[in-house]
Amino acid sequence: MEMEYNNEFVVLLNATESEFKSGQLYDALDNFFKNPASLKYEIDLIISFNKKIDTTDLYVKCIKYKNVRNVEFYFIECIPAKDNYIVNKIIYDKSKNGDLGFRSGANNLFYESMRKLFKSDYKYALRLECDCRFIQNTWIDTFISYSEENEFIIAGSLYKGNARLPKYDKWTGHINGVALYNLNKHCEHFVNESENLIKYEVTQKKNHTLAFDVALHYIRFTADGTEYIERNNLHKAFKIIESIVSLTEYDDINITDVEILNKYPVSVLIHQKINMRNYIKHSTKQNKLK
Repeated sequence: MEMEYNNEFVVLLNATESEFKSGQLYDALDNFFKNPASLKYEIDLIISFNKKIDTTDLYVKCIKYKNVRNVEFYFIECIPAKDNYIVNKIIYDKSKNGDLGFRSGANNLFYESMRKLFKSDYKYALRLECDCRFIQNTWIDTFISYSEENEFIIAGSLYKGNARLPKYDKWTGHINGVALYNLNKHCEHFVNESENLIKYEVTQKKNHTLAFDVALHYIRFTADGTEYIERNNLHKAFKIIESIVSLTEYDDINITDVEILNKYPVSVLIHQKINMRNYIKHSTKQNKLK
């Protein structure tokens, strides 16, 4: 059966030099595409790196996957201060931090990649990280169907793991950044405003802790965000979907696929920390402070 090329849907994989060198990126790609990712479609794949990398062999590997039509690489090269992911914040010198806070590495990789996508002809993007995996085949069909049949800006998962989150903290209601993005003007608006919010928090309120997905959650509930949603009738544009399951805390590393499917039987995409090495998510510079 000849595959149909879907040029409206793209997979964006944010990756780091360390994930490339360790082989974690290659393992992730095999999980994504080695088994039938679709019975119908070929799609484009974009891998966005935090540094310039020789991708010659990687390109050859990716283009051989049956469901991949084209492969493109983004290289988001940042100065060291903007390429970090800080876990221990207590004694870190904030004067050396990037303008997007302790998570500048992951934040910059997200925002610069999304800026490029907004200028492209794609309509929908499924954003992945190297600690994602699919536990169902034909996942491309699942997410293309959802994209075409639903109105949304971002569709993804709340946290669904074993950790006990603070009951009243606002950040606990955010949609994880591994998600479907509708690359329209409304998505671009909220992405841009969330970046501005992080910069404001860093410079004006000395809050260096915001990640991009939490900022996207917060910006919806500002006065401007609420007015924008009202004016454009976007009340249901941020969707929680059962096909994506977010298990992103250390407490979740031993949850098995069987347990996931028993609890979430229609789950397709899992975002999970598998071991301690991967716990510092999208770590572009693993800062371990004494």
